[in-house]
Amino acid sequence: MDTYKRAEIIASHPVATAKFFHLLITSILNTMISVGVLGPIKAYFGTAESQGRGSLHLHPLIWLDHDMKPADMKEKIQDVNFRDKLKAY
Repeated sequence: MDTYKRAEIIASHPVATAKFFHLLITSILNTMISVGVLGPIKAYFGTAESQGRGSLHLHPLIWLDHDMKPADMKEKIQDVNFRDKLKAY
């Protein structure tokens, strides 16, 4: 399906599109935030907006609740065990 056809469908069914977007984002946030896929979450915030084509998208900010600093991550990523665990995840 080309971009124009998708935009046409979105424009002709705005309520269905918004409901689907809400369901999709709720599922993603529940997976990432509630279940803790990213680890403990301190807070999150997001804004939804539409593009010129009318498609909705989300810009989230997620604050992880851990004490790892960027320098710690740089050091850990050098460790083969850490990389293997990260890949397995």
